[in-house]
Amino acid sequence: MVAVALTVILAVVLWKRVSRWQRVFFVAGSLLIAFSATMARIDSRAYPIRELAYHHVVNDTVGGVPIAVTY
Repeated sequence: MVAVALTVILAVVLWKRVSRWQRVFFVAGSLLIAFSATMARIDSRAYPIRELAYHHVVNDTVGGVPIAVTY
């Protein structure tokens, strides 16, 4: 989130000084950094295939929310 804030501040400060194409790169870079920061906050888990193959369901807690994983 700090990287997103710094990118936005940099874009605002330099907005009037740069050309149109550089503005496009600022916006694209800001969106990419915001997307990356958002995706980095998502919890992910991996479960052994042996466990899933035998039981076909795994009970777990992700981010404080109880879930049941099945296939």
